[in-house]
Amino acid sequence: MDELTLRWALLAWPLRSLAIAVLSGTLLVSVAWFALRPYQQQLGQLRLSQSEQQQQWVQLQSALQRLPHEAELQQNIQQVQRQLEQYASPLPLSALLAQRGAHLVQWSPETQPASFKLQLNWLQFQPLFAELAQSTAGLPTRWRIESQPEGLLIEAWLEDDDAH
Repeated sequence: MDELTLRWALLAWPLRSLAIAVLSGTLLVSVAWFALRPYQQQLGQLRLSQSEQQQQWVQLQSALQRLPHEAELQQNIQQVQRQLEQYASPLPLSALLAQRGAHLVQWSPETQPASFKLQLNWLQFQPLFAELAQSTAGLPTRWRIESQPEGLLIEAWLEDDDAH
């Protein structure tokens, strides 16, 4: 160690200063690199997170562009409201039966009591009674349901004040 110290002391001042500067710079860079390494890792994670968020943003933008525009939605709302208004007003029984078209087998409003026959399948039967309940005629006072190979034969009789 004494020899190393002696050589250091015999070194010329500019070389000694240069060696001190190089050693100090190397030490400073090493300390800075170790001190900044967690920040570099965090920066890398932030860049990755930013990239993922940018991909999500692009996906959301494309999904948003596929959605209908406000004007189209307003049109749909108005159409649904018109349909609701149409169904909200009670229909007379004759109009309700006319909607059944080919399913109406017989409609006798002039007989006492008035009656009708419908040939329906089970899925058509359930909405029929819901519509009858909302019609001006209300539910029939009596009915008969007969199972047939083509579906259900429904016969219903209405009181005098219900048949219109």
